[in-house]
Amino acid sequence: MKPSAVESHWFVDFSSGIFYNTAVHDIDVICWLLGESAPDTIFSLGHAFCREMAAVKEPDSISVSMKFPSGAIASLDTSQHCNKSCDQRLEVHGTEGSLQMDNRNPLGISDHSTSAALCLQDTAERYRDAYRELLRHFLRTLRGRESPFFTKEQYLWTIQVAAAAEQSWRNGSAVDLRNEALDTTIIKTEVQ
Repeated sequence: MKPSAVESHWFVDFSSGIFYNTAVHDIDVICWLLGESAPDTIFSLGHAFCREMAAVKEPDSISVSMKFPSGAIASLDTSQHCNKSCDQRLEVHGTEGSLQMDNRNPLGISDHSTSAALCLQDTAERYRDAYRELLRHFLRTLRGRESPFFTKEQYLWTIQVAAAAEQSWRNGSAVDLRNEALDTTIIKTEVQ
């Protein structure tokens, strides 16, 4: 089911688009896995396959490449055209081995048909326990029992990286966070 033009406008206005609604979480995980606050260089490509998203000049599929101060290179691909449920994969390659996490599909089958999904979980089901623990952690921090897992500085860096990814997509060129001033007018949040 494709979103209508009204739904597309609502989605972009409410979520601030794919860079801030979807990619920001992958950026956060990548930075956390690498132990680095932000990449030095970011380059993004994107396209609106859905006519309604094209009308509001927002991509519905993106690819973001990032190079970090350590020399690590990360890439993420995200699309709002997941044909069934919640499709997520992660690969990490290092000097001492690799880690691969795929969807919960014991047969390893990719389903491109219109039949029932092989992986019947949606996002809420897949992350139910994680959401509960996150809420419990939040309540413990409010009560002073724990420090926040995610600091204000980490949040601001993640938003800045998402903004740089969007800037790269809009300008069609890499953004160098070491040497270029980020165009903060594109950041779609009220963080002060």
